[in-house]
Amino acid sequence: GDISFFGGGGGELNNRTGCRVYGEFPTETENSSKLRVGIIGGGIGGLATALALRSYCPEKIAHIDIFEKRERNADFGKGTGLMLWKNGLKVLQQIDEVQSLGVFDSMIKNSVKLMGTEMDSFGDKKSLRVDSGMVGIQWSAFHKTLHDGIKNWDDGSITLHYDHACRDIANLKDVDKVQITFESRDGEEMKEIMCEYDLVVAADGINSRIRSKLFDDTPPVPQGRAIFRAVIENSKAEDASKGGDIKLPPNKDDQTLMCLRDPKKIVAFLPVSNEATYWAATIHKDANERLAKDGAEAKELLLSAEYEMYPELQKMVELTPPEKIFYNHLKQLEPLATWVNRRVVLMGDAAHAMIPAAGQGVGMAVEDAQQLAVSLAGCKNIDDALNHYETVRIPRVTQVQIQNAQDARDSYVKFKKTSKLDREEYNRFLFGYPGATDPS
Repeated sequence: GDISFFGGGGGELNNRTGCRVYGEFPTETENSSKLRVGIIGGGIGGLATALALRSYCPEKIAHIDIFEKRERNADFGKGTGLMLWKNGLKVLQQIDEVQSLGVFDSMIKNSVKLMGTEMDSFGDKKSLRVDSGMVGIQWSAFHKTLHDGIKNWDDGSITLHYDHACRDIANLKDVDKVQITFESRDGEEMKEIMCEYDLVVAADGINSRIRSKLFDDTPPVPQGRAIFRAVIENSKAEDASKGGDIKLPPNKDDQTLMCLRDPKKIVAFLPVSNEATYWAATIHKDANERLAKDGAEAKELLLSAEYEMYPELQKMVELTPPEKIFYNHLKQLEPLATWVNRRVVLMGDAAHAMIPAAGQGVGMAVEDAQQLAVSLAGCKNIDDALNHYETVRIPRVTQVQIQNAQDARDSYVKFKKTSKLDREEYNRFLFGYPGATDPS
């Protein structure tokens, strides 16, 4: 097949790598000079990285393994919406055009072009139009778009392993290899699996085990807020609006809606397709404060008098099944000094997780993926490529992290640094991004 997808168990033990294999690996003699790459994390960042590496570096990559700790049938972001702004859209299109895989067109087809935001702040209502370009899309739809793009290759060069949790990682002494230990289920028994790679990309998110082990074990910083969220079908909202005095979002299908009627609570609505809308509600909650035991309790909280100033939210919550409501405390990472440890490199939320204030989390991950691939393609060796990657990416992403925190409410701002750019300068810096820098 063109790509292998397996959920743990079975497989043959590969004598060369010590890895239980679910797809065919190239032999030593076939590709001794090419790189075997392991990507830890099969989310948007991990899949985008595999897509970019395979597109820009076909002559340098022997095989790419993607390891995802969740099972294949797990909920991959079905309850989450996201925005992809002009910079992220541009980079995704550039990656896609290298091999003409149709990823960009598929993403546009499954998203909604957004032209602005309706603001409702303590009774002051206004509409903010944007010309920078952005789309709203369901997390799971974007993930599937990347997944389908990878499947378009028919050379067996990428394998995705589900139900593989990274338990340990180490740069091997005296050789330029990385050894990873995974835990995976084989029927009713848990198996320990060891693999070796020339390069490992940590795309395992805000709670990255790899970042904690090899880079910085400082945990993500709580921001004093929690978020409740879900995606609901527009048809349900439209039916509920008929004959009622509350018009449910989306009020306009090309705009987000932001509501602030309580300084400790913010509510937002984001169209994510022609058929669905994402709703989100934040509340002041310290990290040690309990949220809810399940979706039913979360729903009860959102329908209580505590949120009665948001009747449109409460109507949307009424229409949302409890098991579809997701919630968590909001946290982010302090800017890191380095993203590279020998042959291990960080990207996406594992390197620079941000709270959802300016919608740049996914955009920065897509930019990371492209830059890593372009750096590897243009440099003579891995060390130079990884040095070039972090030299280019860290200053830009750090600026975005700082500005993201500054854009959030005062309770979000935990960074010691402050942005020196005004809004117009920052927009030029962010949206004027031309794409990855070629090291040559």
